[in-house]
Amino acid sequence: MQLRYWTPRPFECTAFLGIKNKEACMLVLSRKTDEQIVIQLGDQEVVVQLVAIERNKVRLGIIAPPWVPIHREEVLRRIEACEGTLAHAGC
Repeated sequence: MQLRYWTPRPFECTAFLGIKNKEACMLVLSRKTDEQIVIQLGDQEVVVQLVAIERNKVRLGIIAPPWVPIHREEVLRRIEACEGTLAHAGC
């Protein structure tokens, strides 16, 4: 997947609509500890809060409806790999 970085300007990133072409845009925001980002999914919201910054680690808190799966990237890749195997050995 190719990512393009952008700042929040209206209609700047039309490639986001072409996600099926494996193009997406990344909105880059700055947040301080205890500040939040809200992502709207229809009439539901996902809230991402910056909980702490320690050395080179950032701790995030995520509040989401129970039907929204949330995984770290490496865990999601493992799940996808396991779903792609017939025997699911070691999964």
